[in-house]
Amino acid sequence: MRKIFLGALAFLLLQVGVSLSSVAEDQPTVIALMVDGLRPDYLEEVVRNTDKLPNIRRYFYQNGTVMKNSFTTLSLTLPSWSETLSGVAIDRSSFKGNEMFNRQTKVMTNYLDWRKDIFKDENRRHGRAYRRMKMNDHTVVLDYFRQGEVDSHGFLIDNEDESDSFMTFFPINDRFPRYLIPGMGDGPKGGSVMRSLLHLDLLEQHGFRKAAIRFFFEDSFFNMFDRAGLDHMMKEMNDNETPRKKFLGVYLAGGDHYFHLEHHKGLDTLYQIDHAIGRIFQAMRRGKYRNSVVALVSDHGSQGGKEYESNIHHPLRGEEFDITGVNLCNYFSGRVNDVNFIHYGMNVTGAFATEGRFSMFGGAEGDFFRNLNLTELALHSSQCTNVRQELYKDYGTCAQLHKTDPDQIQAAVSSSQTVYLPKGGFDSKQWNSYNNWYDLTHYKVGVDGKGNPVVRNLMADLDAIRVRSLRIYPGFKDGDASLDQRYEQLRKKIGHKPLDWLVARIHHEDFNRSPKAKASGLKAIEDVLVVHKDIGNQGLIITRYRNSGEPEYMYRPIKNFSQNKAGEISFDFHWAPDPFGYWGHSRTQTRGIDDRQWMSQFHGFREWADRYVNTFYPTTVGAIPRLMLSRNEGKRQEVAERPDLLLGPKYGFVFECGEDYSQAHHGMMLKESVRSTMMFTGPGVARGRMVDDVVFNLDYLPTLLRLRDGMDNDQELVGLRPVGLSKPVVFDGRPIRGVFDN
Repeated sequence: MRKIFLGALAFLLLQVGVSLSSVAEDQPTVIALMVDGLRPDYLEEVVRNTDKLPNIRRYFYQNGTVMKNSFTTLSLTLPSWSETLSGVAIDRSSFKGNEMFNRQTKVMTNYLDWRKDIFKDENRRHGRAYRRMKMNDHTVVLDYFRQGEVDSHGFLIDNEDESDSFMTFFPINDRFPRYLIPGMGDGPKGGSVMRSLLHLDLLEQHGFRKAAIRFFFEDSFFNMFDRAGLDHMMKEMNDNETPRKKFLGVYLAGGDHYFHLEHHKGLDTLYQIDHAIGRIFQAMRRGKYRNSVVALVSDHGSQGGKEYESNIHHPLRGEEFDITGVNLCNYFSGRVNDVNFIHYGMNVTGAFATEGRFSMFGGAEGDFFRNLNLTELALHSSQCTNVRQELYKDYGTCAQLHKTDPDQIQAAVSSSQTVYLPKGGFDSKQWNSYNNWYDLTHYKVGVDGKGNPVVRNLMADLDAIRVRSLRIYPGFKDGDASLDQRYEQLRKKIGHKPLDWLVARIHHEDFNRSPKAKASGLKAIEDVLVVHKDIGNQGLIITRYRNSGEPEYMYRPIKNFSQNKAGEISFDFHWAPDPFGYWGHSRTQTRGIDDRQWMSQFHGFREWADRYVNTFYPTTVGAIPRLMLSRNEGKRQEVAERPDLLLGPKYGFVFECGEDYSQAHHGMMLKESVRSTMMFTGPGVARGRMVDDVVFNLDYLPTLLRLRDGMDNDQELVGLRPVGLSKPVVFDGRPIRGVFDN
């Protein structure tokens, strides 16, 4: 009897093992399609009103689930992809821009410094460079799937077939973009029209030299996506002799690159991407990846362009225009003929990310081009990106400059709109001290001809910038009648004032000592953020934490904020229009609660975005603290990387450190920029569904993992323990309920 019992038990255990093994084998493969810079409103307009995106329409809109209100925290490449592929917010990961400035070392770097690994084709696969995005030890999507043996940098060092995942990311392609030439593209009808290749639109607007420079030094080194990466993925999908992977990912970059340049070219690239998606689904149907969940996601949207403009602020629908760049490096350096900035004498360095050669000027090659008197080539000469050292050994980098001049950076502009300054004045060298409101309104910006310090109110000066001092139309002289006409046309479209609002930080102890804070019972545990539009239109953002550790925020309209030299602050609560335009807005998502009651309470990021989803700035109350402050494991970077100012440009403008004539741009916190695309299809996904709920890129990975595990929304969330770690990951995102077919 005992032998019979043991035999039966062994048989049952064997069957359980087989059953568990079958469950694991039956898990669908997760396929991530990462399309950089894809605006959801553009996409939906093309899908609904044309037949040019048949694959996206068929597989996602008709047979999948589409997110109507998907947002990213910060509409820049690196921070958004970090949140998308980790489920961890930027205030924990510390990825708060494409560039990072370290106050302690005074070195500025950008994300290209972490991409050197992929300049060689053999490294542009399996997420090798993508693994460089791991900061503060937070996990990323590949950590949830078995990997082969890796080296200390996370790169595979053995047979790639031992990995359960396959991924390409952050492409740089040095091949000529064949698809621009009619008949030579990858799409069913070839590439775009010849005028796109010849840049006739640039030629008409900026002249031959500008058009030639943009074509030969930038476009020819961009591809619509990493063609080699897609080829690697198609080879894997069509190989039925090797085991099925559990995760596939491919990154498509061209939508972002070409929407920056010309809108019609961005649309042409989108058509090519749709064709590539069709190839992927065709490979799925006839191969080992039939049972797969496919999830398309973008990192951000953009502003500018020609068609399908959502027309939130200004009558731009149907008009093609350039985003107007405000060169803060020029302003802070006193290199503009503006009465407010004429005495500024800061030595400013900015950093930016560029995948082409257009902006990489320095050393012998830069001198050669400058000697040709091609002034356009020097537009970005004051900026630095350490990737130059990798490509051209004689290029000066930020780090090299610091070796000989450790105080070379005296004001830094990063992430499109954040500003870093030393304490109290441009030459104080006190980078680790706190710049409060008083410092920023009494800042030493230069020295006059007699050697006396020039002290200015930075906020007032930034607010006083007008388009006539931007010099945005090269080749025209002041007083030219046609120039005046151009400025007037621009003013009618986007206004004459680039700055909408700015944000400064106040030490929480200074805030807590203020009479108004005491009287209202408010006590801050983090720095308080002051949003300033004008003296009569300001706001406070106060952060606290729930028992779960999740941050929540209060946003209160105020006016007359001031601070004296002793640090004492005063302000008045002001139940009236606020800098973000929330107060009295006619279209709010939360009914039955007026703005005064709502703004007197703390709410989570998702709740704020849900209420004000239809406003100009749906995400600012949660996004700004996550950019300006840090929590948990991100705290270790906060002291070194905290910015002094955050600038919010009006629609049609961008703050940066280089002249910008792009058709579109991103990095702002306006709705068009922070909106992202997200959609799912495959086993367990609802078909033909449009989800109205506000969701975030942070929700992407938790949703993928739940779909992988075949779980409905009522089950306990499992599968969140990365391979090799003993504790589950605490996500800031959550599975999207509307995706699941239940």
